[in-house]
Amino acid sequence: MFHSSFRFLTYLVYASSAVTSLSVQLPSRSEDKCDALYGVDTPTGNPSNCTTPTKFFKQLVHHDSSSNETFLQQYQVIDQFFKPRGPILYYQGQESDYFPCGEQEAMYQFANETGGMVVVLQHRYFGSSVPFGLNSSTNVNWTAHDLRAMSLENNQMDAVTFVEWIKKSHPGASKSKAIGFGGSYPGLLVTLLRVNHPDTFYGTVAYAAPTNLDSSTKSKFATAWGDTNSRILRDIDAAMARKIGAAFTWLRARMAAKDFSAVTQALQLCYPPTSPADLPKVLDFALAGFMRPVQQNDPHFNSLPNLIKGVNAANTSADVLSAAQTAYKMLDSSTACTNWNYTLREYQANKEAGLAFTYLRCNQLPYPDAFASPSSLFGPIPPNMDYPSTQDPICRGIFNKPALIGGPNYVKKLGLDDANLAKTERLIISYGSWDPVSGLSTLGWHTAGDSVMKSRVIFVTGGGHGKESVMALPGESDAITLARKSELESIKEWLGMV
Repeated sequence: MFHSSFRFLTYLVYASSAVTSLSVQLPSRSEDKCDALYGVDTPTGNPSNCTTPTKFFKQLVHHDSSSNETFLQQYQVIDQFFKPRGPILYYQGQESDYFPCGEQEAMYQFANETGGMVVVLQHRYFGSSVPFGLNSSTNVNWTAHDLRAMSLENNQMDAVTFVEWIKKSHPGASKSKAIGFGGSYPGLLVTLLRVNHPDTFYGTVAYAAPTNLDSSTKSKFATAWGDTNSRILRDIDAAMARKIGAAFTWLRARMAAKDFSAVTQALQLCYPPTSPADLPKVLDFALAGFMRPVQQNDPHFNSLPNLIKGVNAANTSADVLSAAQTAYKMLDSSTACTNWNYTLREYQANKEAGLAFTYLRCNQLPYPDAFASPSSLFGPIPPNMDYPSTQDPICRGIFNKPALIGGPNYVKKLGLDDANLAKTERLIISYGSWDPVSGLSTLGWHTAGDSVMKSRVIFVTGGGHGKESVMALPGESDAITLARKSELESIKEWLGMV
């Protein structure tokens, strides 16, 4: 079964294996190894056309072994606002080939107001930052052996090693405090950095981090994405939601009747289904049309207003489904039909996150894809209950290994349980109330007192997927503006600036 995913190894950890700690200490020889790492003059080509060009950092492939093998990792430093001892505002690159330019992120404004330095590090196995001489454009052919250096441990240590190098090499930064920023999976990663590496990361602002890592087919989180999205659509417009529910009923009926021509037109497919057995795959594409426009809603894309307008204007159930696909494709400026004749490997490789992220999810990042319960607007879109993990069909099909299930004990082992996050100082986790990923998030906590150092959860009313993490956009909601300001004021208090 194919399931849509949205924007969010040295050790192979499976459901039957003991979970190892993700707090990795630098080996005793780390000083010698760290001294061997440095910026290099090899041009990156500045592929994202950042205002401040990117450079390469020579990074270790394996941080936990005696090997000194390295690869080039793309990074950016913006120091125009930096004052000696000012904060290092670290942005964790996402699971995408696109390099996130620091001047486009909210922390650029934060740097201006705090005398800070903006640094961005591309995630390994993406874009120009791929070990073993591999090319990310050919990731469909990567094997588990190629991906052996993709792990949460290595990903964390990339950030730690890079930030420590910045402190050591940049004038005036040796006493600087580093604060991590990241959204979605990178939000989870910078949370781990704050929990596991507090000596390097003084604070963290994590946007839309999916902290409930539980891919069990029997877990309440198995249908969290779809059910949360259903609730969001109902909250926005109950009449519109009723039309969406009727459209999914119509879709199931058309598939049962083998009216594949109608289904093809409604979902804007390049060619029709061939059997009622294609229903799970068809439902997956239909659900994606209502997930991503909600999740990625902001004034730049206008995906949610486009979805609402299209559905409300629709006269038939087929038009409702087609309106969702149009809103979905506008996010990528695409008008093409959907080619859905992919092998499982091709489907995962061609998604924005690529095969490397699939590998990480199979082994150490067990959150489910988008499914929905029978009571949702979309009707039942269940995972394959023949497997213990929602990700098993993917992980077994591509890597011939069972998926890690995760669950409360695994979350606690990582230090992502609410009790540990509540006592971790200088940690902000924010979620948008109109972000389906919030269904996989912590609900927050309360501890006595009002110390400025207390960790906390911020819920952004009407916010999409980490939308306050970017620079302010004309037309954005007051709630997003206020969330960004709240995060900045907290950082100022952490740094003793007020």
